[in-house]
Parts: sequence; structure tokens; C-alpha cells
Amino acid sequence: QNADIGKVKKELCRKAGIQPLYPLDNEISGEDAAKEIFEANLSMIRECDFVLANISPFRGPHLDPGTAYEIGYARALGKTVYLYSNDDRCLLDRIQDDFPELADEQHHIEDFGLSDNLMIAASDSRQFVRVKDPEDLAAIKAFSTLLLSLKGAKG
Repeated sequence: QNADIGKVKKELCRKAGIQPLYPLDNEISGEDAAKEIFEANLSMIRECDFVLANISPFRGPHLDPGTAYEIGYARALGKTVYLYSNDDRCLLDRIQDDFPELADEQHHIEDFGLSDNLMIAASDSRQFVRVKDPEDLAAIKAFSTLLLSLKGAKG
């Protein structure tokens, strides 16, 4: 399934005039796969002009922590990071709706009206696309909308 998602996203990038780099295209030998994946992904970030980051909720109310790391790494390198998500709600609403056990008086939930932790959601001042479609785990609709806006900005 991830390979299919990758193919779709790469084709959408090409149609938008963007040469894609996709993490699952890295060749990993398997001897120390975790270390190789880590280094290959960082190398890809160093090589790219900008990053398109899926910050859709992943196994909980927040984005994938690996994506959070990659966003920080890219920003530290001075790369532009564009964000997209399959959830149009702010973090507080998402937690109250989907994880009510975390929305009690003992848990302080950040409430800046942003899609995720402020260090992620506020890190991108250029473009952030949110589409309400929690069934679209790959956030293809939001990704496509983001690409259209980037293509329009170039044009």
C-alpha cells in the first residue's frame, strides 16, 4: 500500500512540475536497516529544495514523530517545509473529540487553534493545507491541493 501511495504522490508531483524524492525509494541493504533508513532520509532532506510533510494524525492525536523530526531537521537546514493534513480540526478539538480520556483536567492540552503542537504547525508560514477526510490516511486530497497551490504560485 505504501508503494502505491508513493507512486501516486510522485506522479502528482511530476504533473505539478516538481521532481519528487520519496523516502521509500531509498535502497536499504538490511544489515542495520534502522540506521540506514535514518541516514538515507536525512540525506534526502539535505538533497531536496523543499519538503512536503504529511502531519495527519498518526496512531494517536498527533503527527508521526518521525515526520516531526524530519520537519525540524529540514527547518534547521533552512529548507521550506509545506504542511498538509487529512484533518481540518485544531489539536484541542481533535483530542476532545477522538481522545476524550486525554481531555480531562489532569492533562494540559495546548490551545493555540493550530493543527498540532505549535512547534510543528507554526513552523510553516508559507502554506498549510488541511482537508477534512480522516479516511484518507495518506492525505492524498490535501497533498493534491497543496501541489495545485504551489503550481499556481509558480505560474
